[in-house]
Amino acid sequence: MRTDVEQVAPDVSIDQLVREHILPKNAGCFAVGVGELVGLVTLSDIHKIAQGEWATTSVYRAMTPANQLATVSPSDSIEDALHLLASRDVNQLPVLRGRDFLGVITRADIRSFIKVRQDIGGLPARVVEQADRPAPAHPVGS
Repeated sequence: MRTDVEQVAPDVSIDQLVREHILPKNAGCFAVGVGELVGLVTLSDIHKIAQGEWATTSVYRAMTPANQLATVSPSDSIEDALHLLASRDVNQLPVLRGRDFLGVITRADIRSFIKVRQDIGGLPARVVEQADRPAPAHPVGS
């Protein structure tokens, strides 16, 4: 799980998000809200907005609202997360404990995790194993 997902206020413009967050930090997924997840905005969401409208379009208008997101909890299995990613055709899932936003888990994170588990012959994993730990430089269980 990646815990370094930036949180942005819902009233930030797409233009400001791109200039201040995406370009300098090369990030592609942002939690909307501070503390509590209001929604998620990704590069796919931004591509749906004409570039000429970025300055006047808020992140709130571009985001996928939290109540429409597929999410996982720290106790969900990697297999459950992978199934949700495939069935909802998304690249990341917010990880929530109740209403608290903990981070996101991505397809790439899961592929990497499964590869490492296969290489070492590990036991079935749970998202919770990484939920309360700082993200390593090269996420293993995320």
